[in-house]
This record gives sequence, structure tokens and C-alpha cells, in this order.
Amino acid sequence: MSFKWILVFTNLFVFYTGYILVEKPAREIAIKSKKSGYLISNNEIKNITEIILPNLSLKKNESSWENGAMSLSINEDIVLEFLKRLSNLKKVNEVELGDQFVKSCSLELKGLASDDNNFLFKKFEIGQKQTHSSSYYIRFGKEKNLKTYLVDDLSPQLKPLSKEVFRLNPFKRQALLDFCEAEEIFFLDKKVFSIFSEINSIEFNFKKFRPFFINFTKKETYPNPFQGVNYNIESFNNYQKAFKRLEVERFISRTRDKSLTPYGEVTVNENFKYELFWDKKDIYIKFDTKIFGQLNKTVFSSISYQDFWVKKPLEINEDTNVKVTFLDEKTLSFYLHKGKVKSVHTNQILNFKNLYNFL
Repeated sequence: MSFKWILVFTNLFVFYTGYILVEKPAREIAIKSKKSGYLISNNEIKNITEIILPNLSLKKNESSWENGAMSLSINEDIVLEFLKRLSNLKKVNEVELGDQFVKSCSLELKGLASDDNNFLFKKFEIGQKQTHSSSYYIRFGKEKNLKTYLVDDLSPQLKPLSKEVFRLNPFKRQALLDFCEAEEIFFLDKKVFSIFSEINSIEFNFKKFRPFFINFTKKETYPNPFQGVNYNIESFNNYQKAFKRLEVERFISRTRDKSLTPYGEVTVNENFKYELFWDKKDIYIKFDTKIFGQLNKTVFSSISYQDFWVKKPLEINEDTNVKVTFLDEKTLSFYLHKGKVKSVHTNQILNFKNLYNFL
């Protein structure tokens, strides 16, 4: 064997030995350190079934989050963002309990038993932030075994910040605090009609307009169209989808006062009635005794039962001769061809764009 090959085998042996004895154990230690360095493990996060906050509780029902006291759906993205932030809390070190929790907010996490120290019920308290860094204090653990940690929040900072503000970043801790202290309207899904699997009918009963009914199943309206006028099926399909996607601009927790004037009612699927109010600027839809959703004022004021009718009085196919007789008994014969109006007698293009659009 030549000296060259001996040198190659020697280098491979040294490399492999170094990997087995040094690099591989170091990588395994780093991975283990990363797993054990986080405040809450991924298994614990995955097994959380209930979040008990000062103002309400959120429960996981199969794959979705809900609150039984609410008549509206929960915006699950808010809950998932919170859980993701929990998974990004990395322990800097354990510290002695001092005055880090003079002003704090605490919540409780319940979860299924897992491999992580039989996780069933743990308390989570958000403490103060350090003045010279972005790290903040968390008390976490079972009630009789709470430990105090200084943590780094490794969640991505999506909003651009200056270098100094980023170093002291108060926004990450504040995001946890906002979640902990939030009222129920903070968690509501703005797509308020997404709770319906199907929108089969809507009845509009406004104070200043004629009431009307839209049946999406039968593709009908009441009042009915005039004789000879057909329904526009596409309008039914488009509005049904748009109504289900309708979002309130914001939720307001308030009781009705003199500034709100009754505007009307909207009834969905014949059984679910919602009162509408307005304050001469915006329209509000009422969901229970104290929750109102603010809507764009054109959402309901611009809808009409005639929007579901075919507005064109005549249906004329292309290349079909049409004769129009005017009041002075003069006549005009033309046909429609590829977006243009042409004279029957001369085949010249007539400048009747509005007439073409009308027909």
C-alpha cells in the first residue's frame, strides 16, 4: 500500500475517532441542554387542555378551543400564538423569590398526564422585566413547588425595532401580560357568522326599509321578482359566501345607552335573531347583554332583495337581429357582435356602447 493511501486512512481514522469521542457527545449534550433549558417542554404544551385566566377560562375541545360562556367562536390563532410563546421561554437561571412579582398576573394551566413529570396542573405567574435587558421573571410549577426563573423570550420579533429598543424589548413580556389580563372580547373571532356550518336563509327587518327574505337553499327572495324577471343565481352564491366571511371591525363591551338607536334585526336560518343599532355613524350588532360588534355602516344599508334579480330586462344572443322603434316611429335595426353594435343594413359599427351594456 502506498504512503498516500496510508495517509488517507490515517486521516479518516482520526476524523471518525474525533467525531465519536468529542463531537457526537458534545452535540448530544447540546441537544439535551436545549430540551431541558426551556421552561415548558413541547410535550407539556401539546397536552394543555385548559387555560384558566383571571377573567375567563379556555378549554380545548378535541382540536379546537372554546369558552362555554361565550355565544361566539374563539379566535384560535390568539390561543395558538400564546402557546407558541410559552414554548419559546428559555430559562436563564433559577433565582430566589424577591419583589419580582409585586405587580404580576397569574394563570393556571391544566393538561393531560405526560412523560414530563406527570403534568396535570401548574401555575404560571408573569413577573417584572429586568430594567437592563429584555429578560423577565416567571414563577412556574405545581402550587406547592413553585420555582422562580429568569427567562429569555425567544419568540420572533416581527415589528422592526431600533437596536436599543430591541435590546430592552418590553413587547414580548407585554404580549403574555395582555393575554393574561384580557377580557372575553379579546378572544372573539371577528368572523361572527362562521359559527354556522351553512347559511340557509337571512331575513332583514330594518326600521326605515321594507323587510325582505333571502332563501339560499331555494334561491328565492321575498318579495318575489316582477313577472318576466329571473333570479341571478350567481348573486345568491356570492352573497352567501360573503356573509359567512363577514367580519366586525371591533368588539365593544357595553350596555345599550341612549346614544344607540334601534336600526333593525337580522335573522339567520330563521331561528337566530340579532338586533342592530346605530349611533348616526356606525352600525352595531348585538350578541348578548353586553357584547356589540361594530360594523361598517354600508354592510346592511347597501343590500337589497333586487340585488338577487337579473337586472337586464332583455336577454339577446350575439348575431341576433334587433329592431327598435322610437316614439317618432323611426326604427333602428342592429345586432350584437363581439362586443360591438353593428347596423343590420350597412354592417357599420354603431357608437352605442351604453346600449350594448344595457342589453
